[in-house]
Amino acid sequence: MNLKKFSLIFALSIFSSCSEDIISLEEKAPDIKLKYSLSIQDKNTINTFDFGIWMFKEQHNHKNAIANWLNIPHSKKEILEPINILWVDFKSKTKKEASEKIASFLALNGLILRNGSSTGYSSFFKDYEWSAQFKETWSDNTNPATVNNHGRIFISNNLKNDEEDNFLFVTSGAFSVETEAHLFLSFKDAVNQFNAVDNWRLYNSKLKVGNKINTSEISTFDHEGVKVFVLN
Repeated sequence: MNLKKFSLIFALSIFSSCSEDIISLEEKAPDIKLKYSLSIQDKNTINTFDFGIWMFKEQHNHKNAIANWLNIPHSKKEILEPINILWVDFKSKTKKEASEKIASFLALNGLILRNGSSTGYSSFFKDYEWSAQFKETWSDNTNPATVNNHGRIFISNNLKNDEEDNFLFVTSGAFSVETEAHLFLSFKDAVNQFNAVDNWRLYNSKLKVGNKINTSEISTFDHEGVKVFVLN
């Protein structure tokens, strides 16, 4: 093979590889939804609100901003990181109080605040009102170099304040079990660790919100749905 022909084939090979690398999530999975509208009753009031159903690595409402495990594949597929737990709080009067109740829930389920994992994630509520990651990572092991359940949470501002004593705080979370090398193991096993505690009641163990996906290129693997807890 002469040098010119070899150079042309090599250039085409590089171009083809680059082209595959820059295929957008829009092209890979055009049907992915970004949010879900949930209706939930407190006493005699039906409350409806939207929440983001993914963890996002950037505060942009497009599919390519969805967190994907730092681009590290699992079983040769890109991992999309779903929101898989939701807390709906009708009792708190301030965001600080809502945050304390969530921290207490996590502690009673064996998770504590720790560093050692990536940060800077976000999710959203209502019409793309972004909520940054609350503090750092929550985990059931202080040492990140272990098999552990870990995740990030996103706390809303007050979603409903039409009356002085009428509040609704919503917190979403994205949890997963990882290996000691920070590789993916399970979404399902992560949420199975969470139980109703301290006046939080289980509302739905597997709410289907449209953030389960499995194609030849991308997947949420064993994710089954969003586990929803309510405090009222």
